[in-house]
Amino acid sequence: MKTVKPSNPCVSVCIPVWNGEDYIAMAIESVLQQSYLNYEIIIVDNASTDETVKIAEAYMQLHPQIRLQLNKENIGLVGNFNACLQLAQGKYIKFLCVDDMLAKNCLEKMVRVLDKDESVVLVVGGRSIIDSFGSQISSQRYSKSAQLIDGYKVINRCYFGTNYIGEPSAVMFRKRVLNRMFDKTLNHLMDLEMWFYILEQGRMASLPDLLSSIRRHKNQMTFQSLKTGALIRDNLTLATNYGNKFYIINSQVNIFQRKIRIAYRIWQCREVLGIDLERRYLQQYSYPIFYKVFMRPLSIAMSMLQHFRN
Repeated sequence: MKTVKPSNPCVSVCIPVWNGEDYIAMAIESVLQQSYLNYEIIIVDNASTDETVKIAEAYMQLHPQIRLQLNKENIGLVGNFNACLQLAQGKYIKFLCVDDMLAKNCLEKMVRVLDKDESVVLVVGGRSIIDSFGSQISSQRYSKSAQLIDGYKVINRCYFGTNYIGEPSAVMFRKRVLNRMFDKTLNHLMDLEMWFYILEQGRMASLPDLLSSIRRHKNQMTFQSLKTGALIRDNLTLATNYGNKFYIINSQVNIFQRKIRIAYRIWQCREVLGIDLERRYLQQYSYPIFYKVFMRPLSIAMSMLQHFRN
Protein backbone atom coordinates (compact mmCIF):
# COMPACT_ATOMS: atom_id res chain seq x y z
CA MET A 1 0.00 0.00 0.00
CA LYS A 2 1.33 3.42 -0.93
CA THR A 3 1.84 6.05 1.75
CA VAL A 4 1.60 9.84 1.54
CA LYS A 5 4.71 11.99 1.52
CA PRO A 6 4.52 14.63 4.30
CA SER A 7 4.79 18.18 2.97
CA ASN A 8 6.56 19.39 6.10
CA PRO A 9 8.22 16.41 7.80
CA CYS A 10 8.87 16.90 11.49
CA VAL A 11 11.48 14.15 11.66
CA SER A 12 14.18 13.24 9.18
CA VAL A 13 15.14 9.59 9.62
CA CYS A 14 18.59 9.33 8.04
CA ILE A 15 19.99 5.97 6.92
CA PRO A 16 23.61 6.22 5.71
CA VAL A 17 24.58 2.94 4.09
CA TRP A 18 27.37 1.08 2.34
CA ASN A 19 26.89 -2.55 1.28
CA GLY A 20 23.95 -3.05 3.61
CA GLU A 21 21.91 -5.57 1.62
CA ASP A 22 21.61 -7.95 4.58
CA TYR A 23 19.92 -5.44 6.85
CA ILE A 24 18.52 -2.45 4.94
CA ALA A 25 15.04 -3.92 4.45
CA MET A 26 14.68 -4.52 8.20
CA ALA A 27 15.89 -0.98 8.97
CA ILE A 28 13.41 0.60 6.53
CA GLU A 29 10.54 -1.61 7.74
CA SER A 30 11.20 -0.55 11.34
CA VAL A 31 10.61 3.07 10.28
CA LEU A 32 7.55 2.36 8.14
CA GLN A 33 5.92 0.62 11.12
CA GLN A 34 6.24 3.66 13.41
CA SER A 35 3.22 4.86 15.37
CA TYR A 36 4.31 8.44 14.55
CA LEU A 37 3.77 9.30 10.88
CA ASN A 38 5.16 12.79 10.20
CA TYR A 39 8.60 11.79 8.98
CA GLU A 40 10.77 11.44 5.91
CA ILE A 41 13.34 8.72 5.26
CA ILE A 42 16.63 9.78 3.71
CA ILE A 43 18.86 6.99 2.44
CA VAL A 44 22.34 7.96 1.27
CA ASP A 45 24.16 5.11 -0.43
CA ASN A 46 27.94 5.36 -0.31
CA ALA A 47 28.75 3.63 -3.62
CA SER A 48 27.58 0.15 -2.59
CA THR A 49 28.64 -2.80 -4.72
CA ASP A 50 25.91 -5.19 -3.54
CA GLU A 51 22.08 -5.15 -3.86
CA THR A 52 21.57 -2.26 -1.42
CA VAL A 53 20.43 0.27 -4.02
CA LYS A 54 18.07 -2.18 -5.70
CA ILE A 55 16.35 -2.91 -2.39
CA ALA A 56 16.13 0.78 -1.46
CA GLU A 57 14.69 1.70 -4.88
CA ALA A 58 11.98 -0.95 -4.52
CA TYR A 59 10.87 0.61 -1.23
CA MET A 60 11.05 4.12 -2.68
CA GLN A 61 8.60 3.16 -5.44
CA LEU A 62 6.00 2.25 -2.82
CA HIS A 63 6.68 4.93 -0.21
CA PRO A 64 6.97 8.56 -1.39
CA GLN A 65 8.41 9.71 1.94
CA ILE A 66 11.63 7.86 1.07
CA ARG A 67 14.38 9.80 -0.69
CA LEU A 68 17.48 8.07 -2.03
CA GLN A 69 20.79 9.72 -2.88
CA LEU A 70 23.54 7.76 -4.61
CA ASN A 71 27.12 8.88 -4.08
CA LYS A 72 29.21 8.45 -7.23
CA GLU A 73 32.15 7.39 -5.10
CA ASN A 74 32.66 6.35 -1.49
CA ILE A 75 33.04 9.53 0.58
CA GLY A 76 33.77 7.74 3.85
CA LEU A 77 31.61 7.07 6.88
CA VAL A 78 31.65 10.59 8.31
CA GLY A 79 31.17 12.15 4.88
CA ASN A 80 28.09 10.00 4.35
CA PHE A 81 26.61 11.02 7.72
CA ASN A 82 27.16 14.66 6.76
CA ALA A 83 25.49 14.08 3.39
CA CYS A 84 22.41 12.91 5.30
CA LEU A 85 22.40 16.07 7.41
CA GLN A 86 22.59 18.25 4.31
CA LEU A 87 19.49 16.59 2.84
CA ALA A 88 17.41 16.52 6.05
CA GLN A 89 14.33 18.77 6.00
CA GLY A 90 12.85 17.90 9.39
CA LYS A 91 13.29 19.96 12.54
CA TYR A 92 14.39 16.79 14.35
CA ILE A 93 17.11 14.42 13.16
CA LYS A 94 16.98 10.67 13.80
CA PHE A 95 19.86 8.60 12.48
CA LEU A 96 19.36 4.90 11.89
CA CYS A 97 22.43 2.84 11.07
CA VAL A 98 21.53 0.28 8.45
CA ASP A 99 22.14 -2.73 10.70
CA ASP A 100 19.97 -1.33 13.50
CA MET A 101 16.19 -1.05 13.98
CA LEU A 102 13.70 1.22 15.74
CA ALA A 103 10.97 0.14 18.14
CA LYS A 104 7.46 0.99 16.87
CA ASN A 105 7.00 3.87 19.32
CA CYS A 106 10.51 5.30 19.05
CA LEU A 107 9.72 8.42 17.02
CA GLU A 108 6.51 9.10 18.93
CA LYS A 109 8.18 9.08 22.35
CA MET A 110 11.22 11.10 21.31
CA VAL A 111 9.21 13.73 19.43
CA ARG A 112 6.89 14.14 22.42
CA VAL A 113 9.84 15.10 24.64
CA LEU A 114 11.32 17.57 22.15
CA ASP A 115 7.94 19.17 21.45
CA LYS A 116 7.29 19.61 25.16
CA ASP A 117 10.56 21.21 26.29
CA GLU A 118 12.63 23.58 24.13
CA SER A 119 15.57 23.31 26.53
CA VAL A 120 16.05 19.67 25.51
CA VAL A 121 18.40 19.43 22.53
CA LEU A 122 19.00 15.68 22.50
CA VAL A 123 16.90 12.66 23.50
CA VAL A 124 18.36 9.23 24.16
CA GLY A 125 16.39 6.02 24.61
CA GLY A 126 17.32 2.66 26.01
CA ARG A 127 18.58 0.18 23.46
CA SER A 128 18.39 -3.54 23.00
CA ILE A 129 21.73 -5.06 21.98
CA ILE A 130 21.21 -7.82 19.41
CA ASP A 131 23.47 -10.22 17.53
CA SER A 132 23.78 -10.62 13.76
CA PHE A 133 20.66 -12.83 13.74
CA GLY A 134 18.52 -10.35 15.71
CA SER A 135 18.54 -12.19 19.05
CA GLN A 136 18.83 -9.97 22.12
CA ILE A 137 22.16 -10.13 23.94
CA SER A 138 21.62 -7.43 26.54
CA SER A 139 20.16 -3.96 27.02
CA GLN A 140 21.72 -0.59 27.81
CA ARG A 141 20.31 2.68 29.18
CA TYR A 142 21.74 6.03 30.18
CA SER A 143 19.50 5.95 33.25
CA LYS A 144 16.99 3.55 34.78
CA SER A 145 14.26 6.21 34.97
CA ALA A 146 13.18 9.13 32.79
CA GLN A 147 15.40 12.14 33.49
CA LEU A 148 16.22 15.62 32.23
CA ILE A 149 19.94 16.20 32.66
CA ASP A 150 22.14 19.27 32.22
CA GLY A 151 24.24 18.90 29.07
CA TYR A 152 27.52 19.72 30.81
CA LYS A 153 26.86 16.99 33.39
CA VAL A 154 26.32 14.42 30.63
CA ILE A 155 29.51 15.47 28.86
CA ASN A 156 31.54 15.10 32.05
CA ARG A 157 30.16 11.63 32.72
CA CYS A 158 31.05 10.45 29.21
CA TYR A 159 34.37 12.29 28.96
CA PHE A 160 35.72 10.63 32.10
CA GLY A 161 33.98 7.33 31.32
CA THR A 162 32.70 6.06 28.00
CA ASN A 163 29.88 6.75 25.55
CA TYR A 164 26.97 6.22 27.93
CA ILE A 165 24.70 8.13 25.54
CA GLY A 166 24.95 5.55 22.82
CA GLU A 167 25.15 5.03 19.09
CA PRO A 168 23.60 7.28 16.39
CA SER A 169 20.54 4.99 16.25
CA ALA A 170 19.85 5.61 19.95
CA VAL A 171 19.30 9.39 19.83
CA MET A 172 17.22 12.16 18.27
CA PHE A 173 18.29 15.81 18.25
CA ARG A 174 17.20 19.27 17.13
CA LYS A 175 18.45 20.35 13.73
CA ARG A 176 18.43 24.04 14.72
CA VAL A 177 21.37 23.59 17.12
CA LEU A 178 23.68 22.44 14.32
CA ASN A 179 26.04 25.07 12.99
CA ARG A 180 28.45 22.46 11.69
CA MET A 181 28.68 18.84 10.56
CA PHE A 182 30.24 15.73 12.10
CA ASP A 183 34.00 16.12 12.57
CA LYS A 184 35.74 14.43 9.63
CA THR A 185 38.98 14.00 11.60
CA LEU A 186 37.26 11.41 13.81
CA ASN A 187 36.51 7.93 12.50
CA HIS A 188 35.27 6.20 15.66
CA LEU A 189 34.07 8.86 18.12
CA MET A 190 32.47 11.15 15.55
CA ASP A 191 29.07 10.48 17.15
CA LEU A 192 30.13 11.11 20.76
CA GLU A 193 31.93 14.31 19.77
CA MET A 194 28.75 15.50 18.04
CA TRP A 195 26.68 14.68 21.14
CA PHE A 196 29.14 16.80 23.16
CA TYR A 197 28.74 19.69 20.71
CA ILE A 198 24.94 19.47 20.85
CA LEU A 199 24.84 19.13 24.65
CA GLU A 200 26.87 22.30 25.09
CA GLN A 201 23.66 24.04 23.96
CA GLY A 202 21.05 22.51 26.25
CA ARG A 203 19.75 19.55 28.21
CA MET A 204 19.45 15.85 27.45
CA ALA A 205 16.33 13.78 28.04
CA SER A 206 16.97 10.15 28.96
CA LEU A 207 14.18 7.63 28.36
CA PRO A 208 14.55 4.14 29.88
CA ASP A 209 12.29 2.53 27.26
CA LEU A 210 14.05 0.24 24.76
CA LEU A 211 13.51 2.36 21.65
CA SER A 212 16.12 0.91 19.30
CA SER A 213 17.93 -2.34 18.57
CA ILE A 214 21.68 -2.04 18.08
CA ARG A 215 23.29 -4.91 16.21
CA ARG A 216 26.71 -6.25 17.20
CA HIS A 217 28.72 -8.02 14.49
CA LYS A 218 32.32 -8.32 13.32
CA ASN A 219 31.98 -5.84 10.44
CA GLN A 220 30.73 -2.89 12.49
CA MET A 221 32.70 0.29 13.12
CA THR A 222 33.99 -0.58 16.61
CA PHE A 223 35.83 -3.68 15.46
CA GLN A 224 37.25 -1.90 12.42
CA SER A 225 38.47 0.96 14.65
CA LEU A 226 40.41 -1.52 16.79
CA LYS A 227 42.16 -2.86 13.70
CA THR A 228 43.17 0.58 12.42
CA GLY A 229 43.98 2.25 15.74
CA ALA A 230 41.25 4.87 15.22
CA LEU A 231 39.84 3.99 18.65
CA ILE A 232 42.81 5.33 20.58
CA ARG A 233 43.54 8.21 18.20
CA ASP A 234 39.99 9.52 18.52
CA ASN A 235 40.12 9.20 22.31
CA LEU A 236 43.27 11.31 22.40
CA THR A 237 41.78 13.89 20.03
CA LEU A 238 38.73 14.16 22.26
CA ALA A 239 41.00 14.61 25.27
CA THR A 240 42.84 17.43 23.52
CA ASN A 241 39.72 19.20 22.24
CA TYR A 242 37.58 18.95 25.38
CA GLY A 243 39.95 18.46 28.31
CA ASN A 244 40.35 22.18 29.00
CA LYS A 245 36.72 23.26 28.49
CA PHE A 246 35.50 25.43 31.37
CA TYR A 247 32.79 22.94 32.36
CA ILE A 248 35.08 19.88 32.52
CA ILE A 249 35.61 18.89 36.16
CA ASN A 250 39.26 17.82 36.29
CA SER A 251 39.23 16.38 39.80
CA GLN A 252 41.90 13.88 40.83
CA VAL A 253 39.37 11.04 40.76
CA ASN A 254 38.13 12.02 37.29
CA ILE A 255 41.65 12.35 35.91
CA PHE A 256 42.59 8.96 37.34
CA GLN A 257 39.54 7.32 35.74
CA ARG A 258 40.31 8.99 32.43
CA LYS A 259 43.94 7.85 32.40
CA ILE A 260 43.00 4.28 33.28
CA ARG A 261 40.49 4.17 30.44
CA ILE A 262 43.10 5.60 28.04
CA ALA A 263 45.48 2.86 29.18
CA TYR A 264 42.87 0.27 28.31
CA ARG A 265 42.33 1.81 24.87
CA ILE A 266 46.08 1.77 24.23
CA TRP A 267 46.12 -1.89 25.24
CA GLN A 268 43.29 -2.67 22.81
CA CYS A 269 45.18 -0.99 19.93
CA ARG A 270 48.73 -1.98 20.94
CA GLU A 271 49.38 -4.24 17.94
CA VAL A 272 48.53 -1.44 15.52
CA LEU A 273 50.40 1.29 17.39
CA GLY A 274 53.79 -0.38 17.70
CA ILE A 275 56.12 -0.14 20.70
CA ASP A 276 57.34 3.45 20.18
CA LEU A 277 53.91 5.01 19.79
CA GLU A 278 52.54 2.86 22.60
CA ARG A 279 55.21 4.20 24.96
CA ARG A 280 54.72 7.81 23.87
CA TYR A 281 50.96 7.69 24.39
CA LEU A 282 51.42 6.13 27.82
CA GLN A 283 53.92 8.77 28.91
CA GLN A 284 51.72 11.62 27.70
CA TYR A 285 48.21 10.43 28.53
CA SER A 286 48.31 7.62 31.09
CA TYR A 287 50.34 5.65 33.70
CA PRO A 288 53.16 3.51 32.22
CA ILE A 289 53.73 1.58 35.48
CA PHE A 290 50.04 0.77 35.89
CA TYR A 291 49.90 -0.32 32.26
CA LYS A 292 52.87 -2.65 32.63
CA VAL A 293 51.72 -4.30 35.87
CA PHE A 294 47.94 -4.40 35.69
CA MET A 295 46.70 -4.09 32.11
CA ARG A 296 46.94 -7.73 31.08
CA PRO A 297 45.01 -9.15 34.09
CA LEU A 298 42.57 -6.23 33.96
CA SER A 299 41.80 -6.81 30.28
CA ILE A 300 41.24 -10.52 30.95
CA ALA A 301 38.83 -9.68 33.77
CA MET A 302 36.92 -7.19 31.58
CA SER A 303 36.66 -9.75 28.77
CA MET A 304 35.28 -12.33 31.19
CA LEU A 305 32.77 -9.81 32.57
CA GLN A 306 31.60 -8.95 29.05
CA HIS A 307 31.27 -12.67 28.27
CA PHE A 308 29.02 -13.26 31.30
CA ARG A 309 26.91 -10.17 30.45
CA ASN A 310 26.34 -11.55 26.97
